[in-house]
Amino acid sequence: HDLAPVDLGDAWAYDPLTDRWSELATMPATRSHMVGATVVWGEWVLLPGGGDIGTGNHFTDDLLGYDIRRNVWRRLPPLPIRVRGANGWLRGDTLQIAGGAETNNAPSNRARWSRSLRRVWMLLPGEGPRVSEARAAVAGDELLLFGNNRRPTRHYHLPTAQWGAEDDLPFRPRQGAIVGVASDGDRLDLLGGTTIGDSAMLLQSFDLVRRRWATGRAIPVAVSSPVLLRAAGTTWLLGDPQWDWRPPAKLGALGVVYQLGASGSWDSVSVIPVPRFRASAAADGQTLCLIGGNDPRGWGGREVQCMDLATKRWRSTTAGDFDSMPSDVGDPRNAVVVGDRFIAFSLVGISFDPTRNVWDSLPRPPAEAGQGMIVADGDRLLQYSMRGRVWMMWP
Repeated sequence: HDLAPVDLGDAWAYDPLTDRWSELATMPATRSHMVGATVVWGEWVLLPGGGDIGTGNHFTDDLLGYDIRRNVWRRLPPLPIRVRGANGWLRGDTLQIAGGAETNNAPSNRARWSRSLRRVWMLLPGEGPRVSEARAAVAGDELLLFGNNRRPTRHYHLPTAQWGAEDDLPFRPRQGAIVGVASDGDRLDLLGGTTIGDSAMLLQSFDLVRRRWATGRAIPVAVSSPVLLRAAGTTWLLGDPQWDWRPPAKLGALGVVYQLGASGSWDSVSVIPVPRFRASAAADGQTLCLIGGNDPRGWGGREVQCMDLATKRWRSTTAGDFDSMPSDVGDPRNAVVVGDRFIAFSLVGISFDPTRNVWDSLPRPPAEAGQGMIVADGDRLLQYSMRGRVWMMWP
């Protein structure tokens, strides 16, 4: 705060039990004059406004967030004004700020601003490429985006809310339509893409540390409508059941769950007990769940079935283990896991806690986001819009 200030991006944590300091992830921008507005909300530290004097940006509308649990920074939806030296406080899940300077050192902001943080879709800064049939995944500090039947790996840097150039990352080996993409933070697996004279659907994997692509073995020929997941340190593949549609229609084969073995082969580990087409699927470190899906007549089902990844034991609505999905939710899509909840969106948003067998509703994404890809980033949801924008929500 002297005549020639030098702002810092350092972040530290103090443990009073051990009387020790530990260095945290560096802030995405040097910052000062946000002390009075900083609040702790759940597992987040929120830093509204302030100044970045070293870069000449004395007043900012940035809202920076530090995820305590993951030790990562995220740039969040901006404030309505550029302000430094403001006061901030929480009222439940609502962030409020007042006071502070907008144009000079004199306190000039007379308004009190508030924003609900929970269960509200908010637009993140930055406008990027318009990608059709987009497939996305969060890996480290990046939202990685694929689509348009082309090979570039587009990326949105979550701490700074900036889109990188399409040639920043290596192009994937095979171009063409993408069927699925999954990541657990260290590795990204992508299913789809073809090459001339070869129609086999291969797994393409990206090493995030070495920044290098590799191709794996083709998926089993019998797998239809494949779904790709990463959980418990490995890659999982789900296939739809097969039916003989000649009257009377009859089931030819159940859906199958495959696991990618250490040798690179696909190992069949279980059959899906209740046949459903195009069910949404997601997995955490312990459980894989299928939500909804169509029955042989093409009608939307309200079935939930979950497999324990360690024991391969299934529980389902049919077996009486879970309640059915709430009525009139439509055919759910884009299932993800946030905390202990499995979340999917259709006519409405729904969340399911398989441990407590509890259903809840969530707001749908904004209309502009359409039916694009929804992914999880820690305890929040991200939705890529066809307009090249990214929305977020803390459910």
